[in-house]
Amino acid sequence: MLCINGIAFGEENTKAVVIDRMVNIYENPQGNSKAVGSAGAGDTLFVIGNEGKWLKISTENGIHGWIHSQSVLITDYSKHPIKEGVANEDCIYVYELPDPNSLLKGALGFTSKVSIVAQKEKWLHIAVGDEVVGWVPAQHITVAATPVYPKAMIVSDKTNVKVKPEYNSETMVEIEKNTIVLLKDYKADYFHVILTDGQEGWIHKYQMKTVHEIIEEKNKSYFTKHVVPSEEKNKNENKSGAAEDDFEDIKKAATLIGKDFTATAYDLSIASCGKAVGAKNRGFTSTGIDLNGKQWGDIMVVSVDSKVIPLGSKILVLFKADDWRSKYNGIYIAGDTGGGVKARTIDIYLGDNGNKQLEEVKKFGRGKDVEVYLID
Repeated sequence: MLCINGIAFGEENTKAVVIDRMVNIYENPQGNSKAVGSAGAGDTLFVIGNEGKWLKISTENGIHGWIHSQSVLITDYSKHPIKEGVANEDCIYVYELPDPNSLLKGALGFTSKVSIVAQKEKWLHIAVGDEVVGWVPAQHITVAATPVYPKAMIVSDKTNVKVKPEYNSETMVEIEKNTIVLLKDYKADYFHVILTDGQEGWIHKYQMKTVHEIIEEKNKSYFTKHVVPSEEKNKNENKSGAAEDDFEDIKKAATLIGKDFTATAYDLSIASCGKAVGAKNRGFTSTGIDLNGKQWGDIMVVSVDSKVIPLGSKILVLFKADDWRSKYNGIYIAGDTGGGVKARTIDIYLGDNGNKQLEEVKKFGRGKDVEVYLID
């Protein structure tokens, strides 16, 4: 077991409880690998390791595989293999290896949000969003001493918050649909929740959905409805994307940053990033995320002014309904910065077309009155 400032990192056979209603267990630590089983809300899993933000688990009936860490709750935070943290200084270099002489991949700004997925001596292996980016010296990251509780949204019209995790328990308060709660513990089909006013009680597992699960559902629905297959793009060049209603649930779980942002777009071409294919550090964001060979949809990254939006944050971006750019509505990781990205401007990554600039980037221009919401 590893420790940083007295905080333990990882231990075999740590118990976890599934918080999503239904989740696949995968053969490999990738969401596109073969599913070897599934688990539902309240099921107990045993965590035996991690790779990035994926947990290697076994079930009570002997299934072994991988599950994303956001789909489970580990109530004993001291045994959680993944910790959250923030950069406590500006311009913290991110290296490919736990060695200051290795490849420099990027840098973190002050208060950048990271996940710590491993430790080696005085170095931390970090992820920005879901992307593992590299290693930083441990003294530059303040590790959260208490857990960041998962968010859930009430899906029943009226929900009774119980004093105890029992059907016949006294009701302490009734809350409305779409109310956000934090998940702290689980017992006998009930989640121990923290309400927005700080009160704590118990809610049945089927009266809520995790924000993580809602985001996954919205993303799948959005891509099915609005993302045009590549061979059809030329036929539907001006096809509008998702309406704001597609993300209404997410907006309720998020905090509005502003409705007056300007949005531009970039790719990995020489015109956009100034580096040819094969050049050193080409395709790495300022935080170290590797964009090489990845297209919009494969990875959702946006450049921000870190004084306005903390690096590492997950944000919702919404264009006006009548703007053709609304097909780029979606949930992004604030994983990059840029010289021209100042104040209330964001720059959306659209893909890698080698040295040649994407036509979509050329015509993107500047989207106005873009709404940006902070999810976490």
